[in-house]
Amino acid sequence: AATKLAQESSFPGEPDSDVFVAADSASFVAVPSPAVPPEDRMAVAVGVSGVNSSQFQVANAVAAAAGVPRQGWSLPEGFQAAPEFGYNQDGYPLRIRGAEDGKLMAFVPGGTVRVGSNAGPPETSPEFVVFLDPFYMDVTEVTVGEFERYRQSLRDAKKRAPQAPTNTNAGRMQPALGLAWGDVNAYTRWAKKELPTEAEFEKAARGSDGFLHPWGNGRPVWSRPREVSTITDVGQFSGDVSPFGIYDLAGNAREWLHDWYVAESHQEAARIAARQTLTNWPGPKKPGQGSQRVVKGSGPGWDVWYRRGHEMHERLPDVGFRGVLRISPTATAVRNTAG
Repeated sequence: AATKLAQESSFPGEPDSDVFVAADSASFVAVPSPAVPPEDRMAVAVGVSGVNSSQFQVANAVAAAAGVPRQGWSLPEGFQAAPEFGYNQDGYPLRIRGAEDGKLMAFVPGGTVRVGSNAGPPETSPEFVVFLDPFYMDVTEVTVGEFERYRQSLRDAKKRAPQAPTNTNAGRMQPALGLAWGDVNAYTRWAKKELPTEAEFEKAARGSDGFLHPWGNGRPVWSRPREVSTITDVGQFSGDVSPFGIYDLAGNAREWLHDWYVAESHQEAARIAARQTLTNWPGPKKPGQGSQRVVKGSGPGWDVWYRRGHEMHERLPDVGFRGVLRISPTATAVRNTAG
């Protein structure tokens, strides 16, 4: 592949031995080192005109992470570490699985997150800062197959099962779409999780540096044609991966969140943040009108601060969901900060 790449003049003049392909995602591990000899240094280049290679996504590298399990701390009941993915420097497992739904979840460290945008429309501005405790988020959206497993578990228990996703015939790996907010909230409770808050969604998508997109601040490079409205099986675009290894926060399905929707909520949050630290901000205490909840994702330009409000009963054909597990750094139980 490298020989063909060089011969096709993507990198003219470079010897074949110095050209290689890092999969379709151009994702690889970058390990800082205080002393790297010149012969071991490399530059990141992209053989596509107009693509900025100064920023790139480091993804799918969690298996190489160092660290040991955190001492004196354990996951809430019903969750287990996936030790093959490693631990971070503080001893938290980088990936865990829930016993009920079996979904892989990624660790998102605590700290600050910038929410919203000063350059966005009125309902997304101004930008303000929130401090979050660490949490885990589903690596992908909940799929049609996973939601059917939940429905079957209710039927087996002689309980009422919710309606099936409106795209139930699209394939088991498609995001479960067209579900009312109450049904997706019930799923996350069954899985011993909760729906993300706006601040958690943006922290998971933007990373600790507050990027505009999961891959950084530049334009996306997709392995095949993709529009904002494109919905595929989950996890198909390796460019749409956040710094924490979470897929499809910019594209694929839009997603139901925990927060009540108020068009002016960012202005109120910014006023509070100017006086005191906003910690684990759960959004407004009541909706601005009707029973609207926040929906995020698949915004114009792939901007993850994009937000809209929809009535809880709506079964929207492009809206799915995923869960989060909130943890306390000093306790073993789930910490419910969203109320």
